[in-house]
Amino acid sequence: MALMPCAYCRLVPVRKLHACIWAWHSEAGRVAWKTRACDRCLPEALAAFGQPLPTDGDYVQLPSDCALCGEPMAFADMSVTYLTWYESDGPHSAIYACCDRDGAERHAAVTAVAESLEDRQRQDRRRGA
Repeated sequence: MALMPCAYCRLVPVRKLHACIWAWHSEAGRVAWKTRACDRCLPEALAAFGQPLPTDGDYVQLPSDCALCGEPMAFADMSVTYLTWYESDGPHSAIYACCDRDGAERHAAVTAVAESLEDRQRQDRRRGA
């Protein structure tokens, strides 16, 4: 049984929660946030950013239109989000891209329910861990 609630539905599931690490670049540099999702909420959390970008080996294919609103976008106007989540079969990763406006909305939704990994690292350093 999980010891903490799902970040999205706030219920405590019988099964283990999936850890989701979200990362993106902001004016302050790279930021990373961690959420924990139950089996029921994980697909919805992943779908909030649209479809992941297709990859071709070591390269990702960047879109010319926002995956969420469909507006054309230049590379400079693109908000890229990196996600790693853990399931029973191991880690999975995806890269999402959308326009800055939609990216800001999705990032705000993640930060509303997530734990900042930078804050956690600072606390660990203060404790001497």
